[in-house]
Amino acid sequence: MTILVTLIMFQIGIYFLTMGLALEDVYFAMQNILERQTFAITNVHSRIMWSFSKEVERTSVERHTWSHLSKSSPTQLASSYHTTSGNKQSSPLSPSPPHNGPPTTPGTSTPTPHPLLPLDISPHWSQVCPAQFEHGLRTLREAQADEGICELWRGKLPEVDTESVGNHIEVAANMIQYLFKPKNIRDADVIRGTTFPDSTAEKTLYAATAIYQMNLPTVCAADEICRVLNISVPTVPTIQPKERSTVYVKVPETGLSINVGPKGTFVDVHIDSGNIGRAVVFGNCIKVWLCFPRTTHNMRLWAAHLGTNPAFAIYGSRLQGGIIIRTSNDPSDDGNCITLPAGTLHAVFTVSGGFLGGINYATHGCLAVMTQCIVLQLPRTKDDGIDVDITWFSNTLRQLIEFQPPEDESIHSALYNIVLILQAMEDHPLKRGLRAFQTMDIAIDAILQELKVHREGRNGICKCDCGLDVIATRDGLMKHY
Repeated sequence: MTILVTLIMFQIGIYFLTMGLALEDVYFAMQNILERQTFAITNVHSRIMWSFSKEVERTSVERHTWSHLSKSSPTQLASSYHTTSGNKQSSPLSPSPPHNGPPTTPGTSTPTPHPLLPLDISPHWSQVCPAQFEHGLRTLREAQADEGICELWRGKLPEVDTESVGNHIEVAANMIQYLFKPKNIRDADVIRGTTFPDSTAEKTLYAATAIYQMNLPTVCAADEICRVLNISVPTVPTIQPKERSTVYVKVPETGLSINVGPKGTFVDVHIDSGNIGRAVVFGNCIKVWLCFPRTTHNMRLWAAHLGTNPAFAIYGSRLQGGIIIRTSNDPSDDGNCITLPAGTLHAVFTVSGGFLGGINYATHGCLAVMTQCIVLQLPRTKDDGIDVDITWFSNTLRQLIEFQPPEDESIHSALYNIVLILQAMEDHPLKRGLRAFQTMDIAIDAILQELKVHREGRNGICKCDCGLDVIATRDGLMKHY
């Protein structure tokens, strides 16, 4: 045990030395890790806030330089931030190249799928992102003008707009203070490379490292990059859903779900449980989104490669209807906030590190998409990830049953989704023992109970808005449809 503690103390000491902290800070951190799990939070917090405030102050003065910095190579970025010894290649105040110009790749022949996504920003990106896409990539404006692409997206393309989320320094301070409270850091998804630490001490260290790294002009090694995902912060201003239809479930209910991502981070292609997602970048954070519609072709590729890593490198080049979107606070970009329609497959690249805040929400129209995602996942032997999808489906349908206005004829189509799932479960009787089937059974029972409570008359019959009676049982639903 003594040897293990000594090794941990030694590793932490070396780590903090590489980050340039003073020796007394190393001693302070090493002492506190033996006394309590969440060590040196005050010290880390003050350094982080000083770094972030300086970054935002510089950013607010030189907003027109963001476009130039984001499109430069790592060498040029390092020069602009005065981190290299010797030759500054260009002034950070020099004009930015246009978005549709060639990618800046001096000294390298790394292929790039689109000028908005120069893969040479991170050596890791060429391993996770296809260099070419069989069906091409289009900007949002190009996609809006292309009837074929609009048809693939069923007329519902991603949207980009500008959201006002208050003073970015105050919001960042709020996020950091909330994150580093012991209970919150324990619940956070903190990642270093591809590992997920369990202890509060490790999570604290790597979360602090993520915030430190997000202001670095250079990219850390892939196995050293730290990030924080999906930490719900109720104390920051929220953003509102764009849909005018009734929103039945919104996560988080207040505030935002926050991600902390340094430059060079990558989120593999995924679907947000069939719900609608909105996300806004803060400060000088820049994200590039590669988005694809839920066509039958795309959804089959997604389902066939669930659990593979990196999935985007394996099948991303074959996805249809690709749209590339860049969100930042740079006035030359389309906006700082993206809205992803339900079922959008998307991979995300961080061009410039920072905070991303978002919400997910579901309307009646999301139920069909959720059903498709669940039905495609049910036959899999591995059921990783489906629990979250089932929870979204169950909560959305139960809320619709309880709060649906009488004039809104949506119960009939909503309950039909249960029938589709029941049929899919019947098609795979040998897999009834899988946890996914058991979770789905529990969810269906809860939905039927909600139907009885809110729709059942004295005769034990529910009135469907199609005008017919329905018995709130599995057999009753199957016969009804």
